[in-house]
Amino acid sequence: MSHPAKDSYSIYVLLLAIFVFLILGMIPQAYTDYFLYGKGMLPDTNTAWHIATQYKLPRMLSAIFAGITLPLSGWLLQEFFRNPIAGPSVLGITTFSGLGTAVVLMLGSSIAWIQWVPSRWLVMSGAIVGAFLAMLILLFVAQKMKSTVMLIIFGFMLSALAGSLIALMEFFANARQLQNFVIWGFGSLDHLSYQLLGVYFLVLIPAILWIIFLVPRMQKMLLGELYAQTMGVNIKKIRWEIVFITSLLAGLCTALVGPIAFIGLAVPHFVRIRLKTANFKKLMLHIILYGVLFMLCNAWLAQMAPGGMLPINIIASLIGAPVVMYIIFQSRQTLY
Repeated sequence: MSHPAKDSYSIYVLLLAIFVFLILGMIPQAYTDYFLYGKGMLPDTNTAWHIATQYKLPRMLSAIFAGITLPLSGWLLQEFFRNPIAGPSVLGITTFSGLGTAVVLMLGSSIAWIQWVPSRWLVMSGAIVGAFLAMLILLFVAQKMKSTVMLIIFGFMLSALAGSLIALMEFFANARQLQNFVIWGFGSLDHLSYQLLGVYFLVLIPAILWIIFLVPRMQKMLLGELYAQTMGVNIKKIRWEIVFITSLLAGLCTALVGPIAFIGLAVPHFVRIRLKTANFKKLMLHIILYGVLFMLCNAWLAQMAPGGMLPINIIASLIGAPVVMYIIFQSRQTLY
């Protein structure tokens, strides 16, 4: 049983931790190199302010948006499919985003008119098109299949197909094309302008509001699809909505910051086990807060590395994989 005072205290602690890591992430790299590693010189105030507002702040905002997007996508799919391994990567959405990116980075140079389009917009467009292609396939299949288990199996096969096509392109790619794709696969929070962040924000806010309206219907599905149908829930419609929202959010995040592993899987598990509640509104709030905290922590650790930035996907995997293993080991009962 949850206690309101304890819940409020935990929310305040999370907000304080988020604020601390946000401030730490705003500190220019020159200060880190100077005070921790004894390298370089301290920048003047104007230079430090320019670095903080033009480079560090967009990086932190990217981490915040990704920290909201990926855990929410993973949580929605896990709750709907009642399966702890369900997620955008399992259903093939993330892999198809990678397929779209691979087409741009490894095949785009052979198309003359593509060379006139800025590479960043091309990569983003390729990833989004790939995610929406997976989404359209899943939407079609979801209307034909009544079993959510079969839909997950189909997603596995979809992901395997996209992975095979990516591997085929990697085999025939030259060294430069292969290097560009591998670097993109590491994930990065450093390449988003305020314009792209504005696009991200304008998509994210309506999606969050849509999820809030989905929560009451998802709550009714805890006792099974038949019970939910007797309570007036349209199973086909909510399935379509969840697949659409998660595809949109996961595709956009993958397009803008690259494929970031484990956060969509680890954060919902951690929150669910910690809170031990079936209140979806409380779960959703804590998943957002822990997701943001996790990504800000990753962003800060990545910039603490000597000599520059570590790829965000490396940090996320190094932290996320042990967290998932610890959660599985410590859990005394099944999650579902």
